[in-house]
Amino acid sequence: MKDSNWEYCTTPEASINLLMDTHFPGSIGHMIKPRVAHMLTEIENPEVEFISPTKVRKAIWSFGDLKAAGPDELKPIVLKHLGEKVVNKLIELIRASSLLGYVPLRWRESKAVFIPKPGKSDYSQVRSFQPISLSSFIMKALERVWAWRLEESARPYSLQSFHNEGGESKGLERADL
Repeated sequence: MKDSNWEYCTTPEASINLLMDTHFPGSIGHMIKPRVAHMLTEIENPEVEFISPTKVRKAIWSFGDLKAAGPDELKPIVLKHLGEKVVNKLIELIRASSLLGYVPLRWRESKAVFIPKPGKSDYSQVRSFQPISLSSFIMKALERVWAWRLEESARPYSLQSFHNEGGESKGLERADL
């Protein structure tokens, strides 16, 4: 891989650093400090009742079995075969995370993998590769359960609710939206 001076990188670490600096400038070494959170009194809180075993399992089962794992190296097939006790502990962690407004650092970590772009004539150029980010499937399950919650909450406010059954507008003009 060639750097900005058109010289080849001499070590794998130099190539990775060049890829990271090019695609994610300033990202190495930065950590997000967690915000101060209040103590949890109980996980069985009405605010997070929607984080149920059914929904968490549905989120996990929505992932392809052998999709590439994030930094935790847990592929979906592993999560799909967890026992009930482990799933219940996972639900407690997801609920606690939601109540605290804090996502554990391990869940937020991602692994960048650089994929060659198809059709490039020279793969010694750093821009001949595109990064993909692989994150934890536990984090993806949390995101998916929350996305479903937001979709359910937004449904009464969808554009369809501004129309009568016959499709006539209830008085809102397009410019009002």
